[in-house]
Amino acid sequence: MLKFIAFTILLLLKICTTVLAQQVSVFQSITTKDGLPSNYIFDISQDENGFLWIGTDKGLAKYDGFRWQVFTMENGLPGNYIKTVLCNGKNGIWLGIASKGIYYYQIATGKISFSAGSPSDFEYQLNKDGDLFFYTIRPNDIKTGNYVKASEPDKVQQIFSYNNALADYSISVDFEKQQLEFIKNSNAKKSNLPFLENYLHWKTDTLNFTVNSSDLIRKKTDNFYHNNNSIYLVKPGSPIVQTQLYSEHNSYFHTLQNGTEYYCWNEVNGIEVFNRDGNKIKHYSEKDGLPNPMVTDVFPTKNGNFLIGTLGGGLLYKLPNGSAKISTNDKPVRGLAQNANKIFAVADNKLLQFNSTNPDSITSFLLPDKSIQGLNLWGEDIFISSLFGFSVYQVKGKQLIKKEEQKIGAGISSVIQYELNFYAGSYGNHILKYDIKNHTVTENFNTIPVIEKLQTLKNGYVGYNYEDGLQIIHPNKIITLTVKDGLPANAVYHVHEYRDTIWISTAKGVAAYTNGKVVKTYTVSDGLKGNHCVYSFHDNKGSYWVLTDRYLHEKVGQKFNTLTSLSVTDGKDDAAVSCLYNPNTNSLVIGSSKKIFLIPLDNIQRNETATLPKISAVFADGLKVTDSFAFHLPSNYQNLSFSFQPVDANPFVKSFIYYKLEGMDDQYKELKDSLQISFSKLRSGRYRLFAKTINANGIESESILLSEFKVDAPYWQKAWFFVICSIGAAMALFAVYYSLQKRKEKKIREARLLEESLATERERISKDLHDHLGTSLVTMIAQTDNIEARLLNHQPEEALEKVKQLSDQSRETVNVLRETIWAVQENSHTIEEFELRVRSFLQRVLAPKNIAWELNRNGTTDKKLSANQSLQLFRVIQEATQNIIKHANASQVQCSFHVHQNELEILLQDDGKGFDLQNNNQGNGIKNMQQRMEQIGGSFSTKNKNGTTIGLTIKL
Repeated sequence: MLKFIAFTILLLLKICTTVLAQQVSVFQSITTKDGLPSNYIFDISQDENGFLWIGTDKGLAKYDGFRWQVFTMENGLPGNYIKTVLCNGKNGIWLGIASKGIYYYQIATGKISFSAGSPSDFEYQLNKDGDLFFYTIRPNDIKTGNYVKASEPDKVQQIFSYNNALADYSISVDFEKQQLEFIKNSNAKKSNLPFLENYLHWKTDTLNFTVNSSDLIRKKTDNFYHNNNSIYLVKPGSPIVQTQLYSEHNSYFHTLQNGTEYYCWNEVNGIEVFNRDGNKIKHYSEKDGLPNPMVTDVFPTKNGNFLIGTLGGGLLYKLPNGSAKISTNDKPVRGLAQNANKIFAVADNKLLQFNSTNPDSITSFLLPDKSIQGLNLWGEDIFISSLFGFSVYQVKGKQLIKKEEQKIGAGISSVIQYELNFYAGSYGNHILKYDIKNHTVTENFNTIPVIEKLQTLKNGYVGYNYEDGLQIIHPNKIITLTVKDGLPANAVYHVHEYRDTIWISTAKGVAAYTNGKVVKTYTVSDGLKGNHCVYSFHDNKGSYWVLTDRYLHEKVGQKFNTLTSLSVTDGKDDAAVSCLYNPNTNSLVIGSSKKIFLIPLDNIQRNETATLPKISAVFADGLKVTDSFAFHLPSNYQNLSFSFQPVDANPFVKSFIYYKLEGMDDQYKELKDSLQISFSKLRSGRYRLFAKTINANGIESESILLSEFKVDAPYWQKAWFFVICSIGAAMALFAVYYSLQKRKEKKIREARLLEESLATERERISKDLHDHLGTSLVTMIAQTDNIEARLLNHQPEEALEKVKQLSDQSRETVNVLRETIWAVQENSHTIEEFELRVRSFLQRVLAPKNIAWELNRNGTTDKKLSANQSLQLFRVIQEATQNIIKHANASQVQCSFHVHQNELEILLQDDGKGFDLQNNNQGNGIKNMQQRMEQIGGSFSTKNKNGTTIGLTIKL
């Protein structure tokens, strides 16, 4: 029974006796969640503008320094399975598309041209002109070398062909030198050269070493070759070094030479690295953080590291030498502590222990504590703080043993040791003093209630939170610092002491506090990038560093360089939350919301030169500007845009471009979210665009002038316009004066014309009355006299006949008077009104004579005739009708109105005997009618055929 109790107690003391394996990785990854179309990567290349191109099984992906763009069959590609991507430096890309063949893609136009089908995946080469070499296998093991020019991608030319089965020599191709190199096979029985047809008469040479394959040998450099299973290092004056990696043919075997190292991969075994002697010096596999060993491509970046394509694991980035990433299963790191090179970290309910110089061996202990908030290490004691208090542990061998537990309801954020006492920061109970001997807790009410963290100083300690600033606690006094005292923000995240200065990291920058005041602050204007400052420190050489939630910064001079080549997060949705600096190893341990990062500062390889910014294109209102350095814009332009080339299109690091448009703004602005800037409707004047870059290691380039242009002034601001306006104003004044004078003259002239018009109208009416009424009245007087004479001569019957004639003449005179009044009493008449008046007249004069008549009309009737037109037309019709009655001996009259768009035509036709124009009586009537038509600007015509036709035409 006692043994059982002792065993139970021992189990309770030993929190965990199991070492849990943790993954340590030297790679960062980008997957579909970061914008890639697929996690299956086949090939990586970079064009002359700096854009990154990735071949995947779901299309061709382009990275421009800000975002991914995907090209698929929907964009015109013949297939989505992009196995080979070769940027040729001529604004084009050679694409190997599975089951489709080789295609040439023109970046600027998007045009894609077919080159060849079914090429071998093993051998591709480019020359300086961007032309492509590849070889194909025909039936009977006939192999053909081919090339295609970038300028004529649809024309493939053969270089050579040979029968591989009969060859005792392997062939290596040097496309740049246009040379074929023969390498003897180690198992060859003959020494003859293979039967080879050299179509283009390339140079040939025989190399003095043997290979164990008759296949095509890939030449990487003059001293480095490989075939499908081995690498061959050729040293002048020394035996060749052959390293066989595989026992059999491997068509996916690829290599890369990087200085004195040779990288090999085959989609099966990860990445193997060899030195000049052919000895393996490193093997990157799953234990190093590869998602799987199926590596498809290794692409060197500008900063000396590598991008790695995998099948299923996405795109990887090799961290700088010595750097590593430790998985916490995507749990945030709640605390970090160190003892020499031994590092402790807490994440979720686990305590991790590892060595900063050799993190491959990690021990993980399960903790019973819940809601862990912090970790502190004092001697061998490990203080774990939680919302329920704190616990004290010790590691004995590979076991974690709990020494003590102190429950505090307010929760504990951290525990420190100052002099002989322990102090705990609480979430609501101020700073607590803990007597470890008596196990008693005393509350200091002079401190802020909520303490996010406690840290020790030489002569005291500090407590701070994210709202109330910082308290420096000395034995005899407490100093409180907030934004009122010069802090950039009240939210404090870390404090460290260097010499006589306290450096305070806040949400909006860092502050230096010494001699009772804040003497210096550094913020975003000094080069700090990120949302808040997490940690700052001085290294063992005295250099000052600041870690924000996104980047690590090194102070150089008065500015901070942002080292984006050093990983402190695991993507956009991650952030650095804690940090440790080890002066003994000059290295950092950074805890984020997902991972732990190890960064040896001594291994940082700084690129001391930054790439100068370049403009790739300028567009004004959608049209490309020919000379992007110097040009003019019209005053009415709408939009001007500049497109930049990326500084470094490595999606794992960040380079920055800054610009300013002199003439509009004197402050540099960061190019964000796009490689393009736009300016709309700039005022007239001269402008100069300057830009500079900051590379991934924080090195700033010089500021250079990229473009200068002028926006023309609008015409109303130009001298000639003022001159013209002055002349125009003078002319306008003269025109006004002249117009007034003319208006006066016009009124006088109009008054005179009115008087003349009235006189003319009176004369016209008088003439008309004279011609008709006067004649009728004279006739009536004569008839009266005649009646009187008849009655005196006792001739009653003849007198009665004359009375009847007098009565008819009187009625006709009344009708004529009515028609005259109708014609002149209105300014105008519609054609319909005129037609009704004519109908009434024809009925009155023709019916009594037993002459049949008909009036027809075609066209609209809403057009109008003036009073004079109506009167003169009516008089002509009257006279023509009287002529028909008196002279034509007609039985039928046809009257037609033809209304055209701007013209009225009236035809009066009878079936009588016609008339002789030579007859004087007839001629005078015709002349009267012609004169009346001329008076109103019309025309008169006659036609004698099958009777008489009178034609009247006037303009409307």
